[in-house]
Amino acid sequence: MPRPLAAPAINVLAAILGGVMLGWGLGRFAHRPAVVPGVFAVFGLILLWWALSDRRKLERDAPESEVGGGHTIE
Repeated sequence: MPRPLAAPAINVLAAILGGVMLGWGLGRFAHRPAVVPGVFAVFGLILLWWALSDRRKLERDAPESEVGGGHTIE
């Protein structure tokens, strides 16, 4: 099955955006704790985690890979 071309670009954009959101949120939260920076940090962490786990699913030899058409059962 050929690898989709859009998936790596989406993962890169999501990882960059997640890293920026996490960094901004943690930096602001460390300076002055508030709800908005905390929410940004949490959403940035979730977005960064999603991008890295989605990238891992595209690797052929990864245990959680779905490239060969199979799905993992947990």
